[in-house]
Amino acid sequence: MQKVQMTKKIFDFIVNVLFVAIIALLLVYFALRVTDKIEIYNVKTGSMEEQIHVGDYILIFRKKKYNVGDVVTFTSGDGFITHRIIKKNGSLVTTKGDANDTPDVEIYEGAIVGKVIICGGILNIIIRYKYAIVCVLLSLYLFSCYFDSVDKEEKEAEKSDIEEDDSILAKLEEETEELEEEIEEVKEKKNNKRVKKARKKKNN
Repeated sequence: MQKVQMTKKIFDFIVNVLFVAIIALLLVYFALRVTDKIEIYNVKTGSMEEQIHVGDYILIFRKKKYNVGDVVTFTSGDGFITHRIIKKNGSLVTTKGDANDTPDVEIYEGAIVGKVIICGGILNIIIRYKYAIVCVLLSLYLFSCYFDSVDKEEKEAEKSDIEEDDSILAKLEEETEELEEEIEEVKEKKNNKRVKKARKKKNN
């Protein structure tokens, strides 16, 4: 029983931590999206190998200023390019893909959409398996609710058993008191008969 309760406590703790963490992340994410601070893009080429692979998702954060060495996403025609800043000259910025041999054409810093702060890894997993993750979390939540329900029923059953035992004990005590009173009455009657018999015998 103690092992089951300990397992349930650990399970509830993990579920609660996961839910709080996910809710916090979602709140931060939507708050930043509303303020137009972050964007998520999918990388189509391998120009940033080995750091960023084809098919990786990247999360970029919009800043006012960018530095040499930052991996940034910037507009190029109708699309976007994600490369590293290798040189700055006032408002002009030179970028280059880590896997490319030559740098890109200079762009104005205002063309930069944002700096890459997360790429691939956990971000890929969350986006690619978001529905599976939601299903797992819902399953964990339902299991938690089920365990809570079972625990509540067990506590109610235990409480009911205690109340029933108390009721039986009280009834037994009451019956015992009544029996003791009857015994005292019988003893008293028997003693009275002895006294009467002794008096009658004495008178005779």
